[in-house]
Amino acid sequence: MTRRNLSAMLAAALLGAAACSAPSPFPDFFFGDPPGTVPVKVGPGIVSLEGVGEMGCTFTPDASEFWFVRSVGDGDEERPGLFVSRRGPEGWSVPEAAPFDVDAREFEPSISPDGERFFFYRQKPSDPDFREGTWVAERTGDGWGQPRFFHEAYSVVQDLDGVLYFNTEHREHSSRDIAMMRFEDGAFTEAEDLPGDANGALFDAHPAVAPDGSFILFDSGPNVLGGPEIHVSFRRSNGTWGPAQRLGEELRFEWGGNQPCLAPGGDYLLFHADGDLWWVSAEVISRWRPSGD
Repeated sequence: MTRRNLSAMLAAALLGAAACSAPSPFPDFFFGDPPGTVPVKVGPGIVSLEGVGEMGCTFTPDASEFWFVRSVGDGDEERPGLFVSRRGPEGWSVPEAAPFDVDAREFEPSISPDGERFFFYRQKPSDPDFREGTWVAERTGDGWGQPRFFHEAYSVVQDLDGVLYFNTEHREHSSRDIAMMRFEDGAFTEAEDLPGDANGALFDAHPAVAPDGSFILFDSGPNVLGGPEIHVSFRRSNGTWGPAQRLGEELRFEWGGNQPCLAPGGDYLLFHADGDLWWVSAEVISRWRPSGD
């Protein structure tokens, strides 16, 4: 049995048995009680602050670090910045700003499922010579090394097989889609669209992939109210991707939802909506899994 097949079986078991899954990895104070199929805010008053915008997030695979984006500054000085909370014997620490580059805009964080790479997008509009794109920090012991430029791609995530998923840029016939590539022997393979039917005619962005590559989440839109909505596409047995399915009505906010993130273990989905971070049981994903595939 291949690693992909074994991983797919494990993922299916996790998604198909939400009601009898292992205890939540988040029993500590600011996540609160694990949610069901109705989303609740992540850490109100500690992570999700009143009047402050929080968005994309990611975890280390062992759930010891939670990274997210928060708006900092005011007026023309407002920018997105990375924050981190660490889990210790006494629970989760109060979030603190990441020690990378206080002058840059840093957002779209994701950590590889082996815990060795931390991707995020970096911009510095004040510096015309700055290399905008996805940067990566490598794991060094219990911390992270200095980030280095990785690729121009936006919103990069990785699965256990090393496949990188990301947003394409604007194209002649579509606004933005999800594409994939690899980084092998110090070079990137040629990017290709997801094979199959996942990408649609609308703006598809902000992918989050199951570690075993069995399904991919992204937001697509705008909807009739002008906001994106989270969709899921499952990989077929032949390697192509099935049509994207919009997640249930319970995820619909006035302006939709975007920037999905899977918690370690696959039990929970986190996402951004109405200026805050929310989390919900992964049952809202598993109910869309095609039967017999």
